[in-house]
Amino acid sequence: MVIRREHENRCVTPTAREFAVRTMDQTFQGAHAAIRAYLRGSNVKGPGADRIATLHLIARSLGDLHWSQSAATAGFPIQAYSLMRPAWEAINLCDLFAQWPEKADEWAGGQFQEFSPTKVRKQLGKDTDPFYSFMSERSHPRFAGLQMTIFKTGGAPGEAVAHLRVPLEITPAYMAVATPAIILARLTTQVGRLNFEDREHRPRNLAPLIRSVASAIKLGWATMDAGLEDWERNDPEVQRPNGWAEDIGGLLDQLADDVDRIYGASPPPPVAD
Repeated sequence: MVIRREHENRCVTPTAREFAVRTMDQTFQGAHAAIRAYLRGSNVKGPGADRIATLHLIARSLGDLHWSQSAATAGFPIQAYSLMRPAWEAINLCDLFAQWPEKADEWAGGQFQEFSPTKVRKQLGKDTDPFYSFMSERSHPRFAGLQMTIFKTGGAPGEAVAHLRVPLEITPAYMAVATPAIILARLTTQVGRLNFEDREHRPRNLAPLIRSVASAIKLGWATMDAGLEDWERNDPEVQRPNGWAEDIGGLLDQLADDVDRIYGASPPPPVAD
């Protein structure tokens, strides 16, 4: 495979990093499309503010994650994390409404002060959320954002350049490309909460969807890992998101098995190209 660099007439073979970014973007978009297709497979049914709220939160999160992936792939990690964070908040709300459906009525009634990320997390029994803190540190106007966008030039002492678009050779910008898939994987677990007019839609299609998403994003993550330098793999800021990705990937595998035990075994997902 070759790509044509901007302002060049010659064709060049993409680097491992460029190939990884393209693959991660393609596998993310494939998983994203699979979720959308599942949601379009039958009309969602069920009365109650909790059902309406959950459907809305899933749909808006799909939009947020689509644009966060686009921003990260284009070299805008700060903007990407700003779009990822509300999707994570929305998933926590889905978990809250699943446990206490009556809280969706309070949420719909405009009692937003009772549904801040911290309050929702505490109601779910979580004292801390390292992944959310990781995103907040990069999306809010804090020093971590400056560290991603200002670099020494190698010229005069003290000389530096500020980047709006961060080169993907910079490790934090590169890792941001793989991060929306972590949230997309967790969002996949939420679609199983929805009921459909076609009663066979969920039993027939949920486990294959989960396995399809897991297969796609794991391929993307593996390719992204192959694009890292050895010294980068020892960086805690690389190891942490890699650990979260591994955990959520295992969760999807377990969930698909659980769904199969409830509804019966499903066929294996197609092999990714």
